[in-house]
Amino acid sequence: MGYQHGEQRYLYRPHLPLQQEHAGQQHAGLLRQPGVSQTLFDLEENFDLYLCQVTEAAPLAVTLAEFSAVQQGDAVLVTWETASELGNLGFNLYRGTSPDGWDRQLNPALIPSQAPGSPSGFTYTWTDQADLAPGATYYYWLEAVDVNGTPSVHGPVSVDYVGPPPRR
Repeated sequence: MGYQHGEQRYLYRPHLPLQQEHAGQQHAGLLRQPGVSQTLFDLEENFDLYLCQVTEAAPLAVTLAEFSAVQQGDAVLVTWETASELGNLGFNLYRGTSPDGWDRQLNPALIPSQAPGSPSGFTYTWTDQADLAPGATYYYWLEAVDVNGTPSVHGPVSVDYVGPPPRR
C-alpha cells in the first residue's frame, strides 16, 4: 500500500503506523487489519492514493526439494526430499501409464511425515515392484496431505522401465 505525491512514491508495510515527510509536507495514515482497511489523510493537498490488497500467504505444508523415479534392478525407486514440513501430515504416492493422470495408489495407508512441524526436511523412498511391465513408461505423483486434510499434488516424474536385468 502506498501513495504518490508528485514524482515521489511512498510504500508501506502492514501493521505499521504510516508517516512520511518529504520537502516539508507531511503525509500520514494508518493501515488496519484484518483484511485491508485504511485511513489515509494528507496535511497538504495534491497527492494520489493507491491501495492494493495485501494478503499473507500461509506457509506451504511441505516444500519439496526433489522428486525422482529411477529403475533399480527389477523395481522402480521413487525418492522425494522435503526442504520443510511445517504443516504436513503425510504423503500418498500414485502411479499411472500416462502423464494425464494416475490409475493406482501405491501406498495402502498415508506415509507419515518424518519431520512434522519442522522447518527442516527429510528424504523418503518407496520401492515400486507392483505389476511392472518391461518397455512401459511409468509416471508418479506425490500427494502431500496437510494437517487439515488438504492435499497438494507434485509431479509427475517418469521412468522408462526396461524390465528386470538378465540373470547371470
